[in-house]
Amino acid sequence: DLNKSIIMSDISTGRNVYQTLNSLLSECIYGLVPYNIFASEAFSSAGKKIVRSPSDWTPIMNNDELLRPCQLPTVTDSSSSIVTFGKFVEDFLPLEKQEQRQLKRHFTDPGNAGFGYKPVLESLRQALRFDPSQFDLQSDTLKGT
Repeated sequence: DLNKSIIMSDISTGRNVYQTLNSLLSECIYGLVPYNIFASEAFSSAGKKIVRSPSDWTPIMNNDELLRPCQLPTVTDSSSSIVTFGKFVEDFLPLEKQEQRQLKRHFTDPGNAGFGYKPVLESLRQALRFDPSQFDLQSDTLKGT
């Protein structure tokens, strides 16, 4: 997606850099869902049907694990599922597209599933800041490269 890889925003959909980074993080961070998401319907241990909700997803990686290469987490309990928040929201929750976008775009906001990853988001934002004084307009490159 050109908007994610180069300009990190999308004016046509009203998505700014902050929202784009949140959405990207939601697609990279794995969490645990306490039921089999691939079943057409989920049931509690008492046999009651579960209404799927964003709050069903719990992150399973801390900030340190996220910042270093890691293996995909595994689950030995077949009644649980591991999935990124973005995938869970898009493919397994009964939500309208606009609701899905809002959850992903505000992933690290207070009270949301990815709030613990706010420092990672801020680190990414800082790393992506552009300092025009470091850019050579004549050669269209960064100075010193």
